[in-house]
Amino acid sequence: MTKIFSKIKTVINNPGIVIWKIQDWNDRKTLQNLQSKQKDFLEKEGALSFIKKGDKQEYVPNYLKLANLYKLIQTRRPKVILEFGVGFSTIIMAAALKKNYDRYKHSGHLHTVDAEQHWLNNTEAKIPSELKENVTFYYSPVKIYNLNNQLCSFYESLPNLCPNFVFLDGPSPKSVAGNVRGLSFTEGRPIVAADILLYESSAPLDFFIFIDGRWRNYNFLRNNLRGKYKHKKKNVQKYQQLEFIE
Repeated sequence: MTKIFSKIKTVINNPGIVIWKIQDWNDRKTLQNLQSKQKDFLEKEGALSFIKKGDKQEYVPNYLKLANLYKLIQTRRPKVILEFGVGFSTIIMAAALKKNYDRYKHSGHLHTVDAEQHWLNNTEAKIPSELKENVTFYYSPVKIYNLNNQLCSFYESLPNLCPNFVFLDGPSPKSVAGNVRGLSFTEGRPIVAADILLYESSAPLDFFIFIDGRWRNYNFLRNNLRGKYKHKKKNVQKYQQLEFIE
């Protein structure tokens, strides 16, 4: 009884605890419902069957993120997609490109860059034969740089293209080699990738960036991109969008 009264007293003295727990439960419930609906959407589109587990250490697929990507590729119909960070997203974007061609005869191609050959091999081994012609894989080491007193990373080699759609989900902090005056990305420091800055000056007018989480990277790009962009940020879904205006 003493423990029960103690808990009741804690709640009375801290009503914010109850509100926070209810809100947290509602957010998780909403996210679960969204995940379920988007999984159903991918299944109706015939894309869910392409999502297969590979390496044991691979993350569980996030159907909400994958459905968002799929829908964006369908609505924007990009000709050239550049992806940083290979994974399930590679397969789902390739599926969306194939659907765009089947429905609208609109051709597009995905170029994906990663610093880990193991994960490139993992995704390439899983990708269905009917999607392989829509994807080109690139391996490149990635190093740390000091860009105007800002710690960031750059891939050493990038595909020579003009993307109108960029998906940012790499590199992993563990993949970044080197340090700047003793600072590195291997001590829990959030990764900040700067490669998109190199593409911006020559990008098409429909230049679009989709960032998976990576709040620090999003803020870095907002502060360093030269053009004007329309911003969209979704906290629950954990993504941000930057759409070039002028």
